[in-house]
Amino acid sequence: MKKTLCIYCGKNNGVTKDHVPPRCFFEKRCPDLQRITVPCCDPCRLSGESNDAKARNLIISTALAELHRAVHGELAAARNRSFDCGQLDPLMKHAVLVPLPPINGTKMGIIPAFDFDSDVIDSFLLRVTRALLHVETSCGFVPCHIERWRANPPSVVFDILFASKRSRQVGDVFSYNALLCEDSRNSVWLLTFYERLHFFVNLQTAQMLTPTPASP
Repeated sequence: MKKTLCIYCGKNNGVTKDHVPPRCFFEKRCPDLQRITVPCCDPCRLSGESNDAKARNLIISTALAELHRAVHGELAAARNRSFDCGQLDPLMKHAVLVPLPPINGTKMGIIPAFDFDSDVIDSFLLRVTRALLHVETSCGFVPCHIERWRANPPSVVFDILFASKRSRQVGDVFSYNALLCEDSRNSVWLLTFYERLHFFVNLQTAQMLTPTPASP
């Protein structure tokens, strides 16, 4: 029987399953969810766990996510407990002050926000989209990198990607929409966390994609 290799390193056997998004993004008790998993080796799974928690803490601390029932009910407490283990300083490094949009030419002051432009989010988005690429193409390991990404993209991106048949939802915590062009190295992804926080990601691979048929 042919062994399945880890999709992240392509060297070790995929002896375990990596959850996409990570389990720390969900409440502990959610047995009815149809989770997304990909073959992974233990070293790659363990290497991503610390960064997964940092990305989770950052995402659920935004105004767009913090009122979600899962965040308000359980995940915020888990984040706060992580502060006792030294996770507060990494989170606060992302804090910035941004100006509010003016109203009728009147300046509205500044508010605190989080800057997602960081190695934490870069690494997290690459891991997630890399796994979803395998889900949609069964490609196994293939070298890839993020060409560009942005948080909360313009409405035209939603219109295009929502029309795609390549989509999946995992409860009310995560969903994705994707466009994969055959004989292309590019794929585009709309990742939605906690129903309101969106990331648009352009992923580029080192080889041509051969997507499996999309669900009807």
